[in-house]
Amino acid sequence: MRWKDCHPDLLSQSVLHTERTIDEMYFPSLSSDSLMVRDKSQVVSREHNENEKPILVVPNIWISRLGKFVFIAFSTSDDSIRDEIFDVRNITPLQGPGIDIGRILSYQVSSFGHRQANGEFPAPLDIFERSVIQILQEVDEYTSPRRVLRPEIEREQNFMFRISDIREELVMIQEVLHQQLEVFERFIDDYETWDPKIKELLRYDVENSDLTVEMQSDIAAWEEVKNTKTTIQRFQKRVKKIDGDAERVEKRIQDQLNLKRTHISINDARSSLLLGTAVIGFTVITVIFAPLAFMTALFALPIDTLVRNQFLFDRTGGNTDAVERAEPTPTYTARYVGTWFGKCSYHPHQRIHNVSSVPELPYTLIL
Repeated sequence: MRWKDCHPDLLSQSVLHTERTIDEMYFPSLSSDSLMVRDKSQVVSREHNENEKPILVVPNIWISRLGKFVFIAFSTSDDSIRDEIFDVRNITPLQGPGIDIGRILSYQVSSFGHRQANGEFPAPLDIFERSVIQILQEVDEYTSPRRVLRPEIEREQNFMFRISDIREELVMIQEVLHQQLEVFERFIDDYETWDPKIKELLRYDVENSDLTVEMQSDIAAWEEVKNTKTTIQRFQKRVKKIDGDAERVEKRIQDQLNLKRTHISINDARSSLLLGTAVIGFTVITVIFAPLAFMTALFALPIDTLVRNQFLFDRTGGNTDAVERAEPTPTYTARYVGTWFGKCSYHPHQRIHNVSSVPELPYTLIL
């Protein structure tokens, strides 16, 4: 980046490239701010709680051939990659530039399936698989019948965002693998068609006893380069499997969240039914006992019209021992009370006047 700032000409700007994250590769037209936000929410970064979080990038390597010499340019902080690629002890004089380029590409592709950052982080696809399982476990715990709580909207949104983000990044990885496969297929086709040394190697079988050790090594090396196509296809198959698992988990999340909401709705409806039943019961009790309470209170008032129709009720029942202790109680006949009850029912606007000023007496209503 400093070099590009020092040389702002068109050539340096067009030939110098830095590593791009998976989002930068897939969405090259997004603004820097948007890409920064997307990079911070990557799956491989989100699933690590350590201070140093990994980030998934798409490194580029530029290879040029000039005669029997091969020039490459790529960015890496891992010196072991350089030592592995340029181990001169594995390069024999008979190995031409085509085999050397194939070995470089093959190593770069196969490194995607290995642990990253000198073994500090798992392989990217391992992180994706673990993320899918982690989300499923969290959803199972959230929707457990033992945990009947109100829905947490933010937590449910987090579940859906994480699983959809996994599927989105898997699509990006699948696109990169597709590009790599195309490059490898064109590379193999070109060299097997135009490179004289490789065309000569194709005429022999590696088990041919007439071949020298060097030629057998060259044939085996080229076959290993060609097997890189199988490696890429294996990565593609694994990405497809993880995406299928994520799709099933996403559907299961939706089903379980809907089931949880349905369960809570049923409980709410049951509570509402109980409350409605209680209201109905209270209404029935009110309809029955409110008129009785009103009539009881009415006949307890010292109203002249009512008092004139009272008679004394002997509560002793003829028991001479209780005569001295009990006094007769003023009361009304059931017929008279029923007559008034009917009047109140048929004449709801009738008013009662002439309330006497006599002191209150205890009255008992007998029906």
